[in-house]
Amino acid sequence: MAGVLVISSESRLAEAIRQRLDEWGLASWAAADPSEAVAQLARRRAAVVILDIRRLGDEAAAAALAALTRALGKGEIIVLNTADNVRASMVAMQAGAVDEVMAPFETGQLRQKVLEAQARVDRQRRPRRSLWRMFNQAMAAATFAQAGESDTARELLDAFDTGPATAAQGSGQGRPGSARKSSRGDKP
Repeated sequence: MAGVLVISSESRLAEAIRQRLDEWGLASWAAADPSEAVAQLARRRAAVVILDIRRLGDEAAAAALAALTRALGKGEIIVLNTADNVRASMVAMQAGAVDEVMAPFETGQLRQKVLEAQARVDRQRRPRRSLWRMFNQAMAAATFAQAGESDTARELLDAFDTGPATAAQGSGQGRPGSARKSSRGDKP
């Protein structure tokens, strides 16, 4: 699992956020500025970046987000800002940030946003099944259902939720010509 990179010029804040992330079971590390973070991202993969833009100007925030977005790949960036810095928030969202936390903030709010971002990244990185494969799997399930093999059909359909491998694969069960006994008892 990829971790969370915290970027802040305030080392005490970065360390406090890192400690919370570690308590929540998320691997994390920190960088003092965006250029250091880009160098770290070349060596270590992150799913989520928390970028403190409170002391960055609009142009510096936009440049930092552009560089981080390129270095991060499919990861997501959450910015840390203040309520009176609306312009920087707009620039950050236009430059690729997916969410924002306003300081001062509740740690529960930060946790929720980080976990949501992590879940989105995990979904993006998960390999996708082709439409052709899903169609073939559905047709196989329909064939078994029509033959009265509703349990096998359900197993095949349930496999849609568990990944590309079907529940019946590898066991020889649920395939035409297999040695499996029919639930009706009259067909092999």
